[in-house]
Amino acid sequence: MPRSKKWNWNNQSRKAYLKINGIIAGVIVVMILYSGIFSAGGRVHPIPSMYNVPVVSTGLSRAFSEIVRGNWQQALSFNTFSIHIFTFFAVQLFLRLLYSFLLFRKMFSENTLLFSDILISVLLFLWAFAAFIAAQFKMIGI
Repeated sequence: MPRSKKWNWNNQSRKAYLKINGIIAGVIVVMILYSGIFSAGGRVHPIPSMYNVPVVSTGLSRAFSEIVRGNWQQALSFNTFSIHIFTFFAVQLFLRLLYSFLLFRKMFSENTLLFSDILISVLLFLWAFAAFIAAQFKMIGI
């Protein structure tokens, strides 16, 4: 059986990786800014519930608004999983910047960076969204 080849990074691969990191970081920054603009208290939040049925993500937008303001307890009262989810996005923003910097400076091999990026991101996602994943399985009866 032939050995698998290492993925060969070229200039186009680096540019694509940096572009994806930039897009993800930009989306996270916009999400944080959005959370900072809209207050959870005193008025109707801009994205109301369509069905008036509480789900695992109920109150997440309001909770993010409170987290950005440093009101951790209030955020937890809106959604008990909000700190995990917000932490995921905050760490992802940091990782996008870190991995882009490390790739640009060529401090590690591209394959090492890509492997560690995928591994850390998947593990962080599973940690942050475990309750959401479990709720989906419960909803379909698994």
